[in-house]
Amino acid sequence: MADRVLPSVLDGESSVIIKERLEAKGIRFTLSAAAELDALSFDILCVCTGVIPETSLAKEAGLEVGRGIFIDENSKTSHEDIYAAGDCTESYSAVTGKRGAVPILPNAYLQGENAGINMAGGRAVFDKAMPVNALGFFGTHILTAGTYEGEPLRDLTGQGFKKLFLQNGFLKGFIIIDDFKRAGLYTAAVRDAVDLSSMD
Repeated sequence: MADRVLPSVLDGESSVIIKERLEAKGIRFTLSAAAELDALSFDILCVCTGVIPETSLAKEAGLEVGRGIFIDENSKTSHEDIYAAGDCTESYSAVTGKRGAVPILPNAYLQGENAGINMAGGRAVFDKAMPVNALGFFGTHILTAGTYEGEPLRDLTGQGFKKLFLQNGFLKGFIIIDDFKRAGLYTAAVRDAVDLSSMD
């Protein structure tokens, strides 16, 4: 239904780059469209709709729920003895400081580990949730993290594309296509809110 490819992962500029690369491989897109009774000819059809958290049981149990089940930095819900983790939850983002769903495997894993430790009587905190995506197809590889707010800095190197988003001296997010130098440093700088004034 979106007007561009991978709208939850890419911004407008990088989405155009990926769309053009995929079209060069013979892929055709139907964007800004909803399902109707219609006839399309295709070899393979991909329908991308995103993630919708299942929260009905949590609602019935009286837990605080928005788009997902609200959890704190201990993976605890609004009930003292109930914990939740994974794609069904909403937690505070390390990047925005706002609560939201971040339905990706690394966050689900770390929330689950956090919940398990706390349920078993230990003390653990996971307050570093943020969007991180890594994917590849047809020889193109994409890595993204954080949010796309702030001043964009672009670096086009040959076939590679790198876009960093800076705000108030901090790296808030990035989009990298086929140029992964320093990608680990960028991810850590976003997740740990590193003050860039101390870095080259």
